[in-house]
Amino acid sequence: MRRTVRHVTLAAVVHLPRALILPQAAFARSQRAALRAELHVRATLSVHINNMKKEDPMKSNTTISLTGLLARYLTLALVTLTLAFAPNCGWANESVPFKGSAAGAIVAASPGPGGVLATVVASGRATQLGQFSREESVLLNPASGTITGTVVFTAANGDQLFGTVAGQFTSPNTAVGSYTFTGGTGRFENAAGEADFSLATPDGIHFTVAFDGSVSSVGANKK
Repeated sequence: MRRTVRHVTLAAVVHLPRALILPQAAFARSQRAALRAELHVRATLSVHINNMKKEDPMKSNTTISLTGLLARYLTLALVTLTLAFAPNCGWANESVPFKGSAAGAIVAASPGPGGVLATVVASGRATQLGQFSREESVLLNPASGTITGTVVFTAANGDQLFGTVAGQFTSPNTAVGSYTFTGGTGRFENAAGEADFSLATPDGIHFTVAFDGSVSSVGANKK
């Protein structure tokens, strides 16, 4: 009696969460690895089948059918493991460049413990954000020259990227430091990453700043 075997696709067997969807290049690598695995399984089973044919020719047809299915399901299992556990694959939350510049000014300042509490606003343009505005709440320590606080970048569509600020004045008119991203809203929800910045101020109030780094999870929650 002839058996009817339906074709089984990977999608029908493995339902992965959207957060584990591979980019095209990484998925292609997984497909090639799966093909190599299937060829290896088939070669091994072929040797076994030939040995069984010599021992009992009557069982060869049934054995070939069953081993063909076995090879396919073993391959699907290998692909599943590759997709779920491969550490070097690029998932949806992979890091992307975050680079831009802005110009702004201190709009409010008051004495506080350890220095001057300042509210700083700016606008500019950056990758992942496009045209943006931002607001910082920072503590400027005149004794040590340190800058610490928080920053919120707001994209044109209202999505926000949150971060902390840590910097150091290197002269009365220049400072360097970094932003550490701690989440956000919209496409920046659960975002992480860092960017280094360099700042120049002609008068201690107005400034320009350039930054360069990376941010992860951009768009991951908009899939």
